[in-house]
Amino acid sequence: MKLYLLLLSILLLGCCGLLDMHTICEQTSDPALRDRCMSSLALSDRNITKCGEVKNLTTKEYCMMKIAIITLDEAECEHMETSLTDQCKKVVGRIKINNSLACAGIADNETAEVCRIRVG
Repeated sequence: MKLYLLLLSILLLGCCGLLDMHTICEQTSDPALRDRCMSSLALSDRNITKCGEVKNLTTKEYCMMKIAIITLDEAECEHMETSLTDQCKKVVGRIKINNSLACAGIADNETAEVCRIRVG
């Protein structure tokens, strides 16, 4: 609930030009909430570089995977540092050939949902 209120506030204030959404995310005191906020910004901009501002490695990797899935760019998976790199490449490759099992095995619920939406 906190995340949704934060994101709604960011969206409304950012649209009004009153606050910079990136600044709001940076100033969030809860590290997990900050990371999710930064990840959401990266996803909305489809900018994998912004995933680099996420502190938690797992959250950062899933941020990168979501962008790779949305853009269908396996090269985006190369920026990852963990074993998720191989999974990322496999998922993107499967989506490209419309494999219905493309999203199987993704542990992160948000990433799995992005994948299911992309598969269509």
